[in-house]
This record gives sequence, C-alpha cells and structure tokens, in this order.
Amino acid sequence: MKKKPVKVQKEDEKRKIQFKFYAPQANEVYLVGTFNKWNPIKKKMKINEKGEWLTRVILVEGEHQYKFIVDGEWVNDPGAERFVENGVGGINSVKVV
Repeated sequence: MKKKPVKVQKEDEKRKIQFKFYAPQANEVYLVGTFNKWNPIKKKMKINEKGEWLTRVILVEGEHQYKFIVDGEWVNDPGAERFVENGVGGINSVKVV
C-alpha cells in the first residue's frame, strides 16, 4: 500500500499582518484590498486610545494592493511601502509580505 504524500505548508507562506491608520476623528474605517476582493464589509477596523485604527489580516507572500475607507472616502495609506497605478486613474497602496 502506497502512502499518500503529506503536504507541508511552509510557515512563511502565510503571515498575520497588522494594518494601522491614524484617524482619531473618524467614525468608521475599513480595510479593503486584493486580499478581500475590495469588499469593505469584510474588514471593519477597531480604534485604540491613540486614535489608531487597527486590524490584522492573514496574507500569503507577495504584493497586496489596498486602501482604507474612512467615513465613506477611499484613501491611501500615507505609511505604505509603495504605491501603484490602479488602472482606473488612481493609485493604490502596496503591502509586500
């Protein structure tokens, strides 16, 4: 009887990444990006006492485009590693994992 090969997942294939956005005056902030099909409902962020909105996302290695939606307005991350054109006349923030 042949044994089936066991698939071993490398630890570095996926990582829990924290996203942070400073907006103490905001009422709600969402994280959207290629990792959640740009769906704003899937990643509502939580605010801390410093006025930073935080969330964590499990991401695979590679580049991930994203934005924040702050009280309904789509904005880039001023602390992003870099930016890319999004193909519709704007730019997106990029996170490299």
